[in-house]
Amino acid sequence: MMIPYSQLDPNSRVWVYTSKHNLQPHKDEIEAQLATFATDWTSHQQTLLAWAGVVHDHFICLAVDNRSNQASGCSIDKSVAFLKNLENQYQTTVLDGQLVATFINNAVQVFTLAEFRAAYQNGHINNDTLVFDTLIDHKTALDTQFIKPLGQSWHKRLVKQAV
Repeated sequence: MMIPYSQLDPNSRVWVYTSKHNLQPHKDEIEAQLATFATDWTSHQQTLLAWAGVVHDHFICLAVDNRSNQASGCSIDKSVAFLKNLENQYQTTVLDGQLVATFINNAVQVFTLAEFRAAYQNGHINNDTLVFDTLIDHKTALDTQFIKPLGQSWHKRLVKQAV
């Protein structure tokens, strides 16, 4: 059952997927499909209290409120299959774990790992550049730690390897 984001428990499990492309042109369509998916999402034939949405036009976020049922391996597999379908339908990539998103000049900019390292080396980004932490795993972190300076993020080790 899809519930409003504001009603999710702070400890709700969250998954964040980065799109290389801006989803804004298709945001309404994608969010309608996400709402249907979240409404029908189950784990072991039990309805999940879930939320799904597009955030900052580049991120697809899924959340499960663990106060009722928890996501299982099979339900996570369902979400991955759903996301693969979205990738094909909108000719984008959201399941590529090698993408790094930054917030530069009031806009999201998505890099491949190689591009991110090169941008750091050539000074296009630095330790003060805001990055999106897509490894967060609960709602409170999405609310408070999703965006942080590169120098205070795990992303720092990605550029240190390249220096």
